[in-house]
Amino acid sequence: MTWLPISIFAGCCVAQFWFVQRVSSALEARHPQTYQRIYGVFAFNRLFWFAILRGGRGLNDPELTTRTKHLQLLFGIAVASWLTLTFLLMTGHH
Repeated sequence: MTWLPISIFAGCCVAQFWFVQRVSSALEARHPQTYQRIYGVFAFNRLFWFAILRGGRGLNDPELTTRTKHLQLLFGIAVASWLTLTFLLMTGHH
């Protein structure tokens, strides 16, 4: 039974690279100052948390906001699958 949340979580982990790349591309093309401020050491992590926490607010860019909302949804699904897996393992349903 634990294979399902593990599979969902793994899929989310793989998909986040694509979603962060989409956010990164949009920022670099249309908001280079914001991109330069975020980019640097640990750029992937910074872009990921920018998308999760800020969601493009304040940039007045509907396409970027949509991309960050997709990443936020993916993050929510990953957290839910991880919590489900934890529950299943703690209650002995494996």
